[in-house]
Amino acid sequence: MKTATEFMGFPKETVEFFIDLKKNNNRAWFNEHRQDYEEYVLAPAQHFVMALAERLKKDRPDLIAIPRIDRAIFRLNRDVRFSRDKSPYKTHLGIWLWEGERPKLESPGFYFHLEPPDIMLSSGIYIFSPDELALFRKTATRPGTGNGLKRVLSALKKKGYLFGGKYYKRIPRGYTPDSLNADLLLYNGFYTDHSRKIPKLLHSAKWADYCYKVFRDMVPLHEWFIKMLKNR
Repeated sequence: MKTATEFMGFPKETVEFFIDLKKNNNRAWFNEHRQDYEEYVLAPAQHFVMALAERLKKDRPDLIAIPRIDRAIFRLNRDVRFSRDKSPYKTHLGIWLWEGERPKLESPGFYFHLEPPDIMLSSGIYIFSPDELALFRKTATRPGTGNGLKRVLSALKKKGYLFGGKYYKRIPRGYTPDSLNADLLLYNGFYTDHSRKIPKLLHSAKWADYCYKVFRDMVPLHEWFIKMLKNR
């Protein structure tokens, strides 16, 4: 396996692959272009995971970053069993580095999403499990931990980051509109959102540094979630 230092950016063919896949989302086309996927998507994604982990583990040494499909790299195949959309493949690249003993999608972490013409960098928990939802509400509205979260989010807002996960219409039973961080009670997951059009930097070895700089801003939110889960 190549080392993290050999990450040279995602080639332009990575973006072209997903543009073409969106137009030809069928197994016959994919089978004809499987080599392109392995060479221009999977291989650079593996190098990117290693390069990013090398940087992020300076801040979070227990981060899980295994450069394989179904570990840090999401599989391209879609689960179409319960979907009206029977397209067999996702038209994006998803990468997830997480921390904790819970299942990876119930753990806080750092997410990279490439879907032409956009990219997104994110941190948090995309959808809370039922026990996490109850814990998040309790921890976010408690004076000590709730004010700590408020400071974290204020710092992120000042740097231009957005937040996602808002889902509910009403404040849940047991809380009031006057509760600390009452607006966060409408979320069924909570994560940062740094989205932009794909820059030329994506194709450079400096892309890992760019992502690390963004994720480094998000580390305080990640740490807040780690503490939340440890102190439940």
